[in-house]
Amino acid sequence: MRALRSFVAVVAIAGILVGCGAGSSPQGTFEKMKTAVKGGGGMGGTLKYMTPESQNAIVGGMGFGVAMGASLGKKFGKADADAEAICKKHGIDLEKLPQITGKEDMTQLSIDFGAGIKDKPGFIKDLEELNKKKGKNSVDLTAKMGEATLKDVKVTGNTAAGKVVTKSDGKETTQPIYFKQVNGEWLIDIIPTLRKNTKVGK
Repeated sequence: MRALRSFVAVVAIAGILVGCGAGSSPQGTFEKMKTAVKGGGGMGGTLKYMTPESQNAIVGGMGFGVAMGASLGKKFGKADADAEAICKKHGIDLEKLPQITGKEDMTQLSIDFGAGIKDKPGFIKDLEELNKKKGKNSVDLTAKMGEATLKDVKVTGNTAAGKVVTKSDGKETTQPIYFKQVNGEWLIDIIPTLRKNTKVGK
């Protein structure tokens, strides 16, 4: 379970970092991301601007975490009816979840799990509503991205890498960000970030 909790945390942070809008250049995509964030669309509203694999990873990581929590709660007499309802609505069978041993490639597991969730924005919206109900959304973690800056972008073929600088309480934080060109548009690719921060068996 430690591997799962760690992975879900990384997925959430990656999703907060890279919710964006597609553009004809990495910089253009980044600027559209800032506009989308300021517009209050949240993570669900910006999913379509990530690579397909990134969408699956974001939704799959969060979804698997919620499903495992609901499954274990049901098993040990602490059922979460709201979480179970969300899983049922989005076609997640709590009786058929992948088993975690600690040796899995959590990035690939997340991608595969997310592929089965068809209404990804709707799923994230439902999770956001569940968090509101439970009082877990006191801070809008996407807000700081509206004032972020992109620097040191290097394009190599159909991929690109750069750095995102954000400020919080007067302190600057720099994080890597990756792009991939898909059908002529630059999209955010969170897969390198996930694979860097989560390892098989970690």
